[in-house]
Amino acid sequence: DQLQRQVLVTLQLTVNLGPLRQRPGFTVCSCGTVFTPLCREQLRFDCIPSSYQFTHSPKVKCLGLRFTDVQEMGLDSESVDYRGTKHGLRKCGATSEEVEFLAGGERVELNAMDSGQFIDWLERKFQEHGVKKVIPDKVTLESTYKLAILTGLANVALAKVQEDWDANGRGIEMPTDLETRISSLMTENANLSWDEAIRVLEKETSDGPSE
Repeated sequence: DQLQRQVLVTLQLTVNLGPLRQRPGFTVCSCGTVFTPLCREQLRFDCIPSSYQFTHSPKVKCLGLRFTDVQEMGLDSESVDYRGTKHGLRKCGATSEEVEFLAGGERVELNAMDSGQFIDWLERKFQEHGVKKVIPDKVTLESTYKLAILTGLANVALAKVQEDWDANGRGIEMPTDLETRISSLMTENANLSWDEAIRVLEKETSDGPSE
């Protein structure tokens, strides 16, 4: 179904695009932003939900949980009220065994696999379809390299700030009417949350740490 196809798109992008690996829950729309320019490289992706459109045509490959996969992994099936036709199943590429299985009122969903089975199956499908990791263009590589340098410098600076705070910042005197002042700020601006009000107060208070 559509949700399963969206999950597979997200997973496939996550496996092959390093920056997305560390972003759980990355949406299909967000992946599409990265996916679109990569279509020029003739990368293979699984089924894309029809509600999403891209400026370049991808080379589509359906990963598909096939009947042979079900048999090899010994997955459990569940009953389904199939209202389509055998002809429709054949038209979609189902084998004779798959047609009889589905038309007979049985199906196997992806969640029939445990976590280990699912990852093994997914990696095997990627390998079968020749999926490889992506190295972006020169501009992207160079900008990302510069960002890595900047991040390293920022981490060093933050470590120094943390060190100074640990040594001197914990004794900062708190306003005695902190709660009242926060409440007042939130009353003046109904869009402020309490933590945003604290940041506003910090900027307005000469006794507090300044940026």
